[in-house]
Amino acid sequence: METMVQLAERILMWAGVAFLVCVMLELVIMIGWQIVDIIWEGLELKNWKG
Repeated sequence: METMVQLAERILMWAGVAFLVCVMLELVIMIGWQIVDIIWEGLELKNWKG
């Protein structure tokens, strides 16, 4: 029984780690797109003024 419990704990731990990694990646992508949008708008404004 101990081995089954340890296996279940390991699976849960890895599932939690994978979930956290996915959430962090999603946040990084969202923030990255916002930064790209801000930079892109800034470049377009410079081009229009130029």
